[in-house]
Amino acid sequence: MISGDYSDERVMKSVAIAPGYVPAVIPNALTGLSADTVIVGAELDKTIPPQLQIKPYIGENINNLHYQEVAGASHFSFMQNCKPQAIAILEEEDAAFVCEEAENVDRRSLHQSLIEIVEQL
Repeated sequence: MISGDYSDERVMKSVAIAPGYVPAVIPNALTGLSADTVIVGAELDKTIPPQLQIKPYIGENINNLHYQEVAGASHFSFMQNCKPQAIAILEEEDAAFVCEEAENVDRRSLHQSLIEIVEQL
């Protein structure tokens, strides 16, 4: 149940990476966050576009909630690095997009950007 109280005093910090279903969060539910939280969006995310699916729902004056966006990242950029044979295997399932990045973008550099965001928290 999305409207339940799932707070846990042991959790001091949290990270939501390209989260889905942000519009399903009950209005004002984010205002009571007990953990310092950063929501990380991907600039080129077509699956969950931050400008439509995240930014309109988080506001700017919510305590403990911060938004950061990784430039050049797409929705699947935050997954593990793909092995050399992964694209060929995924193409058989029409899922090669999981390993594909924008031109001149290296997934490892996107991961480094994500690490830097998390370390600032």
